[in-house]
Amino acid sequence: MTKVFVTPRIVFCSLRGLPDRREFNVTLAVSNFPHDSIFHGPWRDSSEQAGGKVGERGARIARNLLTLPGVIRVILAPHRVEVELGRAFSWQELAGPIMEIILGEFPNPLEVLIQKETASAPPAQRQRWQEA
Repeated sequence: MTKVFVTPRIVFCSLRGLPDRREFNVTLAVSNFPHDSIFHGPWRDSSEQAGGKVGERGARIARNLLTLPGVIRVILAPHRVEVELGRAFSWQELAGPIMEIILGEFPNPLEVLIQKETASAPPAQRQRWQEA
């Protein structure tokens, strides 16, 4: 079997059509659960129980993100963290603290790439955003 080395990397991008959400794609595992796990703020005891399925790293990321003012939802997948802010809050103010929380969970420095609107929201999500 051939071993594959993947450069530890995090890619930060916005979701076209959804200005309140940003995606952080990571080459290292964020969650142990193979599907999306959704956490709504504020963090509660029930969130702690649900956090067990994503593993310790995923639960810490979700809990720490949801303690930031303005973060209303966190979605974790095996290699993705999606963060949603309330409409009164600014990405300019919160992108740094969010990146610090995610990067703080990995032992070695990650290569950080910032891409502007490279990911598209699924059509159903774009439609819901436009209706709101």
